[in-house]
Amino acid sequence: MASLPPAAAATAPQRPVKSCTECKQSKVSPPKKRKKKREATRGSTTDRLPVQQLRCDAKARFPNPCSRCQSKNLLCTVDASFKRTPARKRLEAMSRELQELRSLKEGERHGSVTDRTAGSSSSLEYPPAEEAEDDFGIHSVIISLSDVFLEPAAVTDIFTIFAHLFRPQLPIIGAMSTARIHEYQPLLFWTIIAVVVHRSPREGHMELFAQLRKPYTAYLREQIMQAPLPLYKIQALLLLIEWPLGVESQTLDPGWLYCGIATQAARYMSLDRQPSAPSLRSLGVAAGSVRARVHTWLGCFYVATALAMHLGLPSPIDSDIDFAAIQTFLRQNAVPPYFATRVRVQLVVAKFTSLLSHDIGDAASSSLIRLLDTELDALKPDGFGDPEYSKAAELCILDAKMHFYTLFVTKFPHSAASRQIMLRTAFTAALRIIRISTSEWRDFPESRTDPSFVQRQKSLHKNHYRSLALATIFLLRFFHRSDAASAEEQQLAANHISLAGEHFKALSTAPRDEYIRTAKVFEILARMPLSAVEPSKMRLTHRMGVSIVLDAVTNATEVRGQQVEMDDDDRPAPPENQTDPAIFQTNFEVPYYSGQSGSDEDILRELWNDPFLSMLNFEPMSPMGEY
Repeated sequence: MASLPPAAAATAPQRPVKSCTECKQSKVSPPKKRKKKREATRGSTTDRLPVQQLRCDAKARFPNPCSRCQSKNLLCTVDASFKRTPARKRLEAMSRELQELRSLKEGERHGSVTDRTAGSSSSLEYPPAEEAEDDFGIHSVIISLSDVFLEPAAVTDIFTIFAHLFRPQLPIIGAMSTARIHEYQPLLFWTIIAVVVHRSPREGHMELFAQLRKPYTAYLREQIMQAPLPLYKIQALLLLIEWPLGVESQTLDPGWLYCGIATQAARYMSLDRQPSAPSLRSLGVAAGSVRARVHTWLGCFYVATALAMHLGLPSPIDSDIDFAAIQTFLRQNAVPPYFATRVRVQLVVAKFTSLLSHDIGDAASSSLIRLLDTELDALKPDGFGDPEYSKAAELCILDAKMHFYTLFVTKFPHSAASRQIMLRTAFTAALRIIRISTSEWRDFPESRTDPSFVQRQKSLHKNHYRSLALATIFLLRFFHRSDAASAEEQQLAANHISLAGEHFKALSTAPRDEYIRTAKVFEILARMPLSAVEPSKMRLTHRMGVSIVLDAVTNATEVRGQQVEMDDDDRPAPPENQTDPAIFQTNFEVPYYSGQSGSDEDILRELWNDPFLSMLNFEPMSPMGEY
């Protein structure tokens, strides 16, 4: 390359900063000018040091990257405000942020509201329209989607169920007017109907969903491809992520794709930065009220981070700026306590995930998990108005802990002492998750025959059942038949597996629904030989709690003589008349173990006599044989 002429060289652009950020972080300093006299008397740096000190030549090579970044294929950027932060200080900063979360929680417990600092704008208030009461009446003559027609009374009933059972879990929608939503927000209207009837045990609702599914799916695909997405379409996608429609195979679940669409559409509307914004025609979408914007963005963060945790993936919302904005929204807005707790739990999860996913030693990981436990325990509620919400909040905390415990267990050697300690800690958490999840029908056995019980249980968000299934799989994998577990631990594991199985069997309403399909996968896992479930033979070790789930499903598929690896041209599809082992990937339901939970033999004697096992291509075997 020809050199610049003197005149051009004098006006060539120069970097205002001597070192790039990569070199600063790596303690690489810019080159220094040395006096000739000093070099002559003392010798050069190379003469005095065994290794030459690296220098950043970013200023001299501008606009090209510095030599170090170019050789290491790094992005060479210059930031005058950048300062190197040691790893210890980064951990200390995170600890301070988590302490602030704890302080905020303590303030809420005493009924205090933190005011904004001096010089900032006034506290956000809900507009009067958001304080109106729900109006579920609808008087439209025609309520139809394609060739599916609904009566106004049926629509009113469905929206009433949604408001009482679904909305409190994800309160992104304020006061509802059914007639207005039907007229101006049709995708949200039909999404609410699809979500409710899909999880209803009523025969009429199940027939309605069978008619509605195909036209609704086509309508949904059409609507979400029309950019830009308004606020109500983002809310509809969040409902579908939290309460997804059933699929033939969970590898076909589009929830993670919906997360990306909803999150980026929310960023386009500046929901992540501006609680209020003008409705500019240049943006193409109405801004929405303050309440709707804040709650929708909090919903985006919670749904995306929780789904990422259950899939063993990094959260799509994980920057420090995003965390700070979310904390501000929680502090300055009247967010329902149960929902605020769930959001704060996911804040802790998002901050610790990146740290614990790196290759650090077991000692450092143990310290971080102890810090994680402390911060999550600080979020435990003293009590909401409804005790069910207190249980749900505790389950949310235990679920987060369980994923980090299993991440530690899968990453470190089988013989490590710290791993054995973590196994026992996870064992306690798994038992607690199952006890809380099954408490209603255990305490009131007659509730199992009550349709309202099934309605309430099936309206719980998807993460509830993922958590319950992860806890059960953990017991099956590490304690039910483990030689390292004591007889008492094995008995406790068997009892709780039985409780979880009874719970899920009560929720099954169709011969091939996701509950019964997953139940059959559990039966396969329970019958696998000990050599196939050896905990030290994990195929996946980096996907948090889902690692043991995916590994267990792979083992079950292998035991059945099916191919466990895919070719480039393969497309996953469940075999006809057989259980779909991929069900565990994104939606976990647990099997039914008939009989009393007094001993392993009692459980298994009923389990292996199930006539449905013939569909799994297994020959009957004695429960006291190879098992």
